[in-house]
Amino acid sequence: MKQQNLENILDRLIKTTSTENPLKCSFDNNTRYYQDFRILCSNLCEKTSERQISELLERKFLLGKPKYHEETFLQSASELSVIGYVLEKYGITFEYEPQYNGRRNPECSFKDYDTTVNVEVKCPVIARDNNLIELVGRVPLKDGASFAQLYSDNSALKKNNDNKIKDYLQSAQLKFPVSDDTNFNILVICVSEYSDMDAWYGYLFNDTFSSKHENVSGVFTADSFVPTEEFSSVDAVVLSNVTKAHSSGNTELNLWDMSDSFSLCFLKLSIKPESKTCRYWEEHMLNFLYAKTSEFFDYQRALDSGFHAIKETYHSGDIVMQLN
Repeated sequence: MKQQNLENILDRLIKTTSTENPLKCSFDNNTRYYQDFRILCSNLCEKTSERQISELLERKFLLGKPKYHEETFLQSASELSVIGYVLEKYGITFEYEPQYNGRRNPECSFKDYDTTVNVEVKCPVIARDNNLIELVGRVPLKDGASFAQLYSDNSALKKNNDNKIKDYLQSAQLKFPVSDDTNFNILVICVSEYSDMDAWYGYLFNDTFSSKHENVSGVFTADSFVPTEEFSSVDAVVLSNVTKAHSSGNTELNLWDMSDSFSLCFLKLSIKPESKTCRYWEEHMLNFLYAKTSEFFDYQRALDSGFHAIKETYHSGDIVMQLN
C-alpha cells in the first residue's frame, strides 16, 4: 500500500472517531500515542494491501466509528504491538496474516534461519472485583466454592478464565500449519497485570487436585484438561502484560514498543528435548518479544535450591524478585 494513501485514510477517519477512543484522545491532545501509532502503521503498510490496512484501522481500531469498544481496542492494540516487534526484528521475511487453512490466518509470520515462525495473539478481558477470590489454575467449581467459604462467609469465587485458554488453543490450532521441523507456532496471550500472568501460568502448568479425580491440570501438564491433540500444532505460549501499556494512559512513552513490557515464552512440555523444535526454542525463542524466560528459569532453579542456600536478586523490567 502506498504511504500517501495511508496518510489520507488516517486523516479522514480520525475526524469522525469516538472521543472515547484512545487514539482520538491522543490526536486531540497532541500526545505521542497517536503519532507512534501512525509510524507503526506506516512501517506496516509496505507489507499490506489497502484492504488489509482499512480493515485494521476501521474494524480493529474503530477509527471513523462513533462508538468505542474497549475490549476490541485492547485486543487490537496488543496484536499490533506484537506485530510491530516482529516487523522491526524480522522485517525482510515478515508476512502479515499468512493463510494456511482456508481463509483462517494467524496475525503474522516470519522466516528465521530455516524455520517459519507463526504468531497468533489473544487478549482476554479480565473483570476486576476486589470482593472476589481468584484461584490460580484450574479448580473445579465445587472445590473452589468450598475454599471460598473457608476463607470468608461473605466471600465469593471469581470466575476462572481456564476455558478461555482452551478456546485460544483450539482457535490457534485452526490457524496454524501442522507443527513439524520446518515451522514453529506461537500463541501469545496478552494481559494487563502481573497478577493475571500468575493465573495464566497456572492454566499452563498447575497440577490441581480434584475431588472427582478428573483431569483438571494445566494444558502443558501430563493431565491437561484439554486433550493435547486439540492443540497439537501449538508449540509454545508467550504470556505478556503488554495490554497494560495500552490501558495506562501514559503520554511520555512509546506504548507500542514492547521493550518495556514483561513477557515469558514457554515451550509445550510434550515436545521432546532432543527435537529440532526444542533446540530452536532454546536457541532463538527464549527472548522472543523481549521475554525474560531465561531469568525466570534461573529464579525457579534458585527456589528449588532453597531459600537459605542462595541469595539472588533478579530484575525484570520493574519486577524485582528476591530470595532471602
